[in-house]
Amino acid sequence: MAYKLAEAYVEFSQKGVNAVRSGVDRIKGSFASAASSANLMAAEAEKQTAKLAAVLASTGGVSGQTVEGLEAHASALQKVTAFEDDTVKGAQAVLLTFKKIAGDTFPQATEAALDLATVFEGDLKGAAMMVGKALEDPVRGITALRRAGVSFTKDQQEVIKSLVETGKAAEAQGMILKEISSQVGGAARKVGETTAGQVAQFKNA
Repeated sequence: MAYKLAEAYVEFSQKGVNAVRSGVDRIKGSFASAASSANLMAAEAEKQTAKLAAVLASTGGVSGQTVEGLEAHASALQKVTAFEDDTVKGAQAVLLTFKKIAGDTFPQATEAALDLATVFEGDLKGAAMMVGKALEDPVRGITALRRAGVSFTKDQQEVIKSLVETGKAAEAQGMILKEISSQVGGAARKVGETTAGQVAQFKNA
């Protein structure tokens, strides 16, 4: 009887040890997975920042932006939209290639791209490309926006053309951004206020 009890105790103890080992292995696996994920995210952030720095340098800084300022804006947008800051930085890099987008127009263009991508459920880089082309060459660029769903009346198109021809390209850009805003403005921030948006923000953070 004593022998059987001792045998049962040993078996019970071994099961306990195995359970503890299994739990420890799972915890180790979780930490390893988390560490790997963190390393990948850090590498992606570094890559996107390097991309911004490279495009700023290659374009001679004509946009008037800085890496620090762009990162700060991307980080701020991550907190109020469903877009990750690295994704935003990718869109910023696209916009930087268009040398006529500068000063306060640049952050407005970035948010316009986010709103377009949100409403039409498209790729953010693609939206940034459309906005960039429209602001770089307002007369021809708005064609892509119209195809995407942003409408411009015939009168608006004529005014934009006239502004460009008279050397008032900045005013034409402003008119385009205003029209985009009147149709999809604030969409990215509104989605950021939803449950899905809040979950995305938590995940991205």
